[in-house]
Amino acid sequence: MTTLIRVRGWVTESRVIHPLRSYEKEKEIYTVRIQPEVSTVYQEIEQQLLKIRDDRKEQYKLKDPLTTYVQHRDILFDGCEVCFETFHTPRLVDGLEAYENDDELLGQFVQVVGHIQIMPDLNAYLSAHIIEPALTADFDPIE
Repeated sequence: MTTLIRVRGWVTESRVIHPLRSYEKEKEIYTVRIQPEVSTVYQEIEQQLLKIRDDRKEQYKLKDPLTTYVQHRDILFDGCEVCFETFHTPRLVDGLEAYENDDELLGQFVQVVGHIQIMPDLNAYLSAHIIEPALTADFDPIE
């Protein structure tokens, strides 16, 4: 089953040019948050996630019944934002690669291409692989 997702919307937070440092794994965490163009994105991601979890429940079944995982909250949405994060540098294309500061991405109308990632405890997060300008929208949230 494919986990590819595409979300079009406005960048509300960006840490893809200057990422944060993870204290646990000592890696850089690249994050971008998007205010989606259409509200149906939330339901589409949730439905796709439920299908993936159902398919993978057997695969991630604990071999030792005494072993437990710490339950974490899924990192998919924060209020009305769709949250993407990854340890791998997202590719900025079509002019976005020229930006030198994360603040330059704020308010940009983009398309983020990524995947729904499922961890062994069946918690999920969205990874971003490509960030590119989207076709122009009719609404400008800045003005």
